[in-house]
Amino acid sequence: MEIELRRISHHPRVSMEAFAANLFINGTKAATVSNNGLGTQYYPVDKNGEKLVTEAEQYVKKLPGEQKLVDGRQQVVENTLGGHIDKLFAAYLAGIERKKFDKKVDVLAKRNIVIGEPGKYMRTIQTGTPIEMLLTGAGREVLTKLLSERAIPSLSENEAILNKNIPADILKNAGLTDGQMEQSEYKKNEIGAKKEETQKTKGKNARM
Repeated sequence: MEIELRRISHHPRVSMEAFAANLFINGTKAATVSNNGLGTQYYPVDKNGEKLVTEAEQYVKKLPGEQKLVDGRQQVVENTLGGHIDKLFAAYLAGIERKKFDKKVDVLAKRNIVIGEPGKYMRTIQTGTPIEMLLTGAGREVLTKLLSERAIPSLSENEAILNKNIPADILKNAGLTDGQMEQSEYKKNEIGAKKEETQKTKGKNARM
């Protein structure tokens, strides 16, 4: 079952948890949702909405419960539609914060090797020359050396190179593993091309 929030309006002046939204179930608007900071409420928009909400409540209730510490004891807390909606809203806020983080990384990455834990924190190693100018000719060797001699030795267990503007082959030649690099634009394009080719092949087979 597909349960999603649309047209989300966050009201942080009231409370960080305060918001209003439309609840869509299987692609149909089923209810309006609101939270004034005292808990999430949802209101079906019509008879069909009532039916969809009831189905969603039953569906969510059957999902595996979450382990929580209650009165000093680990207990399984039963899922509710309200709780599920809260998780969707939390994911929405997390997505906004991740976009802000990624935007800062992209700005710093123009003249720095950016190191950090994706979505959490970052630090930099200055390259002295714009990264773009180090992607051709002798610049590739300079960038590879900076990565291998300065960046990699400083990486902690959960850290990675966050630059998306450094081709994957340079990162790998420097000695980075897949877990130590954010997917570069170069690698994204490479994967996208392979997917497109696969889809074309599937399309041809389907028409045969």
